[in-house]
Amino acid sequence: MSSPDLDQQSRDREAIEVFELIRPISEQWGFDKSELYAFPKTKRKGIYYIYTLKRNPDGKWAYEQHLSKVHIND
Repeated sequence: MSSPDLDQQSRDREAIEVFELIRPISEQWGFDKSELYAFPKTKRKGIYYIYTLKRNPDGKWAYEQHLSKVHIND
């Protein structure tokens, strides 16, 4: 993430912008699913966001986002 203080909408928008960089390769290789992991800070500690993107039969991509947590550094 470009800033740890982004609101949900801004985080989602940034994740989709990142996905757009790899989407052409995903489609070229025939992938129908992709995952992005977004850490709010450079240290991999605490919460982070997982974006799961799936390609629908019509070719459009949809995403789901959920939180996870790094427990090893607690």
